[in-house]
Parts: sequence; structure tokens; C-alpha cells
Amino acid sequence: MKSRKNKIVIDMAANHFYPKILEKFSGIALILATGCFFLFSCNDGKRTKVLTPEIKNYLGKPSLLINGRAVVPIIYANTTCPGGRFTRDEMPQHCIREFADQGIRLFQAELFLQDIFPYDNDSLNLDLVKKQIRGVLDICPGAGFFIRLRCNSSPEWNRGHPEECVKYADTTVSNNEEFGLHRWDDHDTENSLRYSLASKKWQQDVVKKITNLCRALAGTEEGNSLLGIQIATGIYGEGHYWGFIGHEPDVSLPMTRRFREWIREKYKTDAELQKAWNNAAVTFETATVPGLKERYPVHADGIFRDPKTERQMIDYNECQHQVVADNIILFGKTAKENWPRYLITGCFYGYFFNVFGRLAAGGHLQMERVLNSPFIDYLCGPMSYLGIAREIGGSGQSRGIIDECRLHDKIWLDEWDENTYLDKYCTEYHNRTTTLQEDISKMRRNLTQTYCRGGGRWFYDFGPRTIGGWWDDSTLLREIKTLNIIFDKYQAQPYRHDADVLFVYDVDVYYYLAHNWTIDIISHTAVEWASADAYHCGAIFDECLLFDLPKMDLKKYKAIVFANTFKLTDEQRDFIKKNVMKEDRTIVWNYMPGYCNGIELNEKFVKELAGMNIQRIQLSQKPPTIVNDHDTTEFYTVWNQHPPVYVINDKEASPIAHFKEKNLTAIATKKENGWTSVFCSLPLQKAGLMRQIFRDAGCHIFSDSGDVIYSGGGIFCVHTKNGGKRAFNLLNGRKIEIELAPKSTVLFDNETGEVLLK
Repeated sequence: MKSRKNKIVIDMAANHFYPKILEKFSGIALILATGCFFLFSCNDGKRTKVLTPEIKNYLGKPSLLINGRAVVPIIYANTTCPGGRFTRDEMPQHCIREFADQGIRLFQAELFLQDIFPYDNDSLNLDLVKKQIRGVLDICPGAGFFIRLRCNSSPEWNRGHPEECVKYADTTVSNNEEFGLHRWDDHDTENSLRYSLASKKWQQDVVKKITNLCRALAGTEEGNSLLGIQIATGIYGEGHYWGFIGHEPDVSLPMTRRFREWIREKYKTDAELQKAWNNAAVTFETATVPGLKERYPVHADGIFRDPKTERQMIDYNECQHQVVADNIILFGKTAKENWPRYLITGCFYGYFFNVFGRLAAGGHLQMERVLNSPFIDYLCGPMSYLGIAREIGGSGQSRGIIDECRLHDKIWLDEWDENTYLDKYCTEYHNRTTTLQEDISKMRRNLTQTYCRGGGRWFYDFGPRTIGGWWDDSTLLREIKTLNIIFDKYQAQPYRHDADVLFVYDVDVYYYLAHNWTIDIISHTAVEWASADAYHCGAIFDECLLFDLPKMDLKKYKAIVFANTFKLTDEQRDFIKKNVMKEDRTIVWNYMPGYCNGIELNEKFVKELAGMNIQRIQLSQKPPTIVNDHDTTEFYTVWNQHPPVYVINDKEASPIAHFKEKNLTAIATKKENGWTSVFCSLPLQKAGLMRQIFRDAGCHIFSDSGDVIYSGGGIFCVHTKNGGKRAFNLLNGRKIEIELAPKSTVLFDNETGEVLLK
């Protein structure tokens, strides 16, 4: 392990990687050297008495302001691991000091309600809360502190209130709690004994405890440093339903009661319910939560649920997701209303990418409600766990749609929970091998990806498991400091994200789709694999959810991809026809756009939007494979065995790609009146094919290299696996020619092309 250097600025000047950045930002580096970065000092014995935070639009994007000044949202966070979860313990103290020495002034630590209310009553252990904050302030007196508040009930509460706990449709509850020292959330993903998220008793208990905590802490000196509380419920606090990855929650009595309330609110009369569910016997008093039969029927139409015959399951999906959102919003509201000053509140929510193909069972589908809530200021989550996202050469993409947060003046915070080369446990036992050079490249890529899209990040340190922080290395720490300097400099200029491509995604559609990605590989492909490929296509793109399409500035986009919009209401379809199909724009339709309108399934909806003659066929080749006509070596497959497939049968359309079987047209383009239609029989994939379509649409292509690129907030970033000679075309016409090292990430000024960090 490399030793930590106290005089980081001197180290930076001596290191050949950094002369450019020091020359450009020597003034800020000097400020850092004096220990006065931002508003706070960790070394002069003084601290701001009260820190006043807010999140508001600053120079074109939502930003974290503390005492009126914009602060780069880079945070160091403790984990839930024993030995690492209390800030006053030896290892966390060491790591907090390391990050404070780099100019980091924002810190986060976890608190479980079962720890701070140890007797499951109103008896608050305020000393523990104060010590958790004091563990940071003793090292960095002016630091800002975030509490991640785990609102889960204790094992004792669960055992004492079994009638309030979750039940699974596919299995019985397992009492797998451990004794001794362990993470409290060790068994969250299993069929464990946990409270039902629909339990009103648990909900009322949490409201009372948050109220008591906020009122007591607000009057303390430690409370003056509190910037925010992150509400955390469900699996690992991430808003997922218990056991959802491998099991089927929740058929408990609390959920049954809530479901009956929900359908009563929606349908008003038994007659309307019976009509909707196509069941003359059902009533509000007898309606049940769907079991396995309803969750996994033999779908008559491939991946789609028929609204005419499967409304019970569609309703339950929506009800369950509303329960999760209700809790998050209520607890955020409670915290804000019981804090005497402005308090930032956030939550794990908005996961859209890499939710294990189980979005209906445990994802985050009530995005519109959460984004519109005044009681939630920021959303957060770990970056995608897909190998093609995290590995060297991968996209580094978030699990959430950062652009959505920006649209709603909220901040997205990415969590970096990936080991570095220092964690021998992960490298030796989990084959998560990495090197220092790769760690540097990933750090630059991950932090810059979030910055360019207008968000922030925290370092989530599982390192104490192996007696050492994951970033306890002088070179890695220097990288953190340098990136912080760059981002602080560039956030002082008006924000712009250099996108002329828009990907439109939908969340409501998952209520109407098969319950598992092994059945519905189509949406999995359209979202997971296609989004990862898009980062390599050479164009810069925005992302939005379908319900926010009317809020987008559509004039900036030359190509719009409707990625998984297989359900479109009549109103949404009319909006698209009137406002999107115009201005010489290219529209890419993935698979079966608008096939469901919420009431019925009808292929005429697809034909109307695509503007092409399409024909449903059966393919014997499993899985079906598509070959790009411009490059026959590049092809892709959708691995599902029996997806419904439409091919293009239109003489006026120009083929782009074919199915390998029968040479049937799989992707084609057709000029319409004022716009161009591109129909994809299976979801669009492969960076080269995307680049071809986007270039034909007139989009700006920064590079043909296939490297991962970002451009926003004044910075252009390139991440490469293989390296080599490269040429990049900036928006203003400037050209960058450079030799890239393998496994590297390089930052440029996106106006001048000057290298900021190489």
C-alpha cells in the first residue's frame, strides 16, 4: 500500500500526470493547500455554526448550495459493515481524515432505527446519533453531514408482530436472522421475516421515530452540521420489496388490506371492478392479492399481459409500487416538517437500468410521483452492476436516469461501491481483480460521467472488511482531489449537456409485461444492452421518461429513440404525432411501439406510428439474429425463445438490416412528410448500427472509435480499453488528435480541446 502524502499539492506538481491541471487551476490548488476549500476548514479549529443547505437551479442545473455557495456533491460514506459503520471507530476515522485532506467536506454515515431506538419505543439514544456526526466533526470541524436513516423495523419487532410482516406467494418465510456481530441487512434479498411495506403500524412507528429524532437532534451542536437525511427502506434501504429478485412478495394481510383500499378508490363500485377484472364474482371485500398463477400465466401474446383478462395483476403491480412511493414521500415530509431549518431529503429511488429484469416485482416505477414531490430533493443509487458497464472499456452508466432529476431540479447521486486493487478479499475470492491503473481510469470515468450529466457521487467504503479503506492510496486520493478541483472550476460556468439524440423510456409499461426477464427479454434488451451500447456510438444523448416528454426541449434533438414504449395512451400517441414527428427529425421505433394503449392490445397502433407496412411472422431460428446490411460482420441476437416478431414488408422503405433467417427485413427506414421513420423489429443494439442511423439523421458524431464518451458541463471525456491514435470532433468544429494509452480516461475542455487530465 502506498503511503499517504500530507502535502498533496507538492506531490501533484512533481507527478508528470498533473502539470497541465496545476497550471490551469493553480489558484484553486493554492486555496486547497491552505486548508480553506469551499466554505469550511478542517485544520484551523473553527467551524461554521449552522450550515444552511439547499438544492436549486444554479447556472442551468440543480446544484447543492451550502450557505449560498455551490458545492461539488462528492461525498465520502461509511457502510453498514461492522468495524466500518460508526465514524468514531479506528478505520473510519483514518479514512475520513484521508478524504478530508483532499478537500472533501461532505460525509455520510448510516443509522438504523433499531440502534437509535434500541427498545422499539420512544426512548431515543441521541448520544449515538451525536457521536456518529461528531466522529466526522472532530476531524473536519466544518464538514457537512448526511444521515442515511434505515427505517427498517428490528428483528424483535418483526417477531413480535408477525401479522404485520411480508408473506411470499412462492415460498414460506425463513427465520434466517443471525446472532452475533453482522450487518443488519445481510438477508434482505432472501425470503426473510420482514415487515410488510404496506403495514400501517410500521409506518406510524417510523413517523413517530423520525419526528422524535429530528426534534431532538435539531437543538444540538451536532445538528448544526446536518445537511440532509436519506430515507432508506426495503432491501438494503433501496426501496425494493423484500426478496423480489428470487421470490414473489407480498400476499400478506397488510398488503391485502391496502390492495382492497386501492381498488375501491379506483373503481368505486363492485360492478365496475367486476367489469374491469372480467370476473362477475369478485367484490371489494373478497378481492385478493394475485398468486403465482396470476403472476406467471401462459401469455397468449408473448411478453404482453392482456388488459382485458389480466387487469387484477396489472392493478396489483401499480398498487404495490404506490405503497413504496407513499412511504418514501411520507417519511421525507415528516423529516422536513420536524426540522427547524431547511433540510435536504433524499432516497434510493429511480433505478431503471439493471434491476435484474424484475421491475414490476420490486423496481421503482412511481417515478412521476417521487420526482414531483416537494419532500424529496435528491435521488440516488449505485451505478449499474452489468459487467459491460463496470469493466474497463464499459459505459460507467448510472442505474437511474440522471437527466430526469435535472429536469425536476433534483440531484442524482451515484454510489461507487466497487472495490479497488486494495481489497484482496474481492480480488482473491470473488474474482473482481483490478489494478491501480484500472482504478484510476474507472475513477475518472465514473465521476466524470455523473458530473457531465449534472449529478454527483459518493464513495461507499466497504474497505474496512479487509482492514483498509478502498481508496487508502496516495495516488487514488490525489485523483479524488484533482477531479474535485476540475469540477469545482467548471461548475462555475453555465451548464450544457451536448446531446442531440434523445432516448425515451417508459415505466408504466412494466405493469403490462411478463413478470420475469427470462420471459420478457425484449424490454431487458431494449433497456440494458442497448443503453450500454449507446455510450460507444460516438453521439451524445439525453434520456427521459415518457411522461416527461412534453417537458423536453425537442428542438435540440435530431434523432429520438422510443426505446421500450410498448404502451402508449391515446393522448401520448397524439402528442407524439403532433409534436415529435416533424422538423426533419428521425424517429426510431423499437419493437412494438404503442401495441398496448392500456385498454387493449392492437397491432394497428404500431402500424400507425411506424408509418410502414409490417407483418407478424414466426421464426424457427432461436434466438433470432439480425445482420447489419452495411457491415455483415456485425450482428446481434435476442436470446428469448419465442418473442412475437414483426418484419417490414413495405416497398417504399429502405432496408438497413435483415434477419439471418429467410433474409427478412428487420430494420428499415422510410421518409415521411417532414420526418423519417426507422422501424426495428427487435430492439436496436450495437454501437456501429446506432452510429449509422444517428449520422444519417444529422446528429453530431464525436468519434467513430467506439470508445465511451461524455460531453457536458464544459468537459469532454473519453474512456478507452485498447487505446491508440484517436481523432475527436468537438461541436464547435475543433478537432482533437491524440494518442490514448490502453485502459485510460482522459478529460478535455469541450470548447478548446485542451487536455485537463491525462
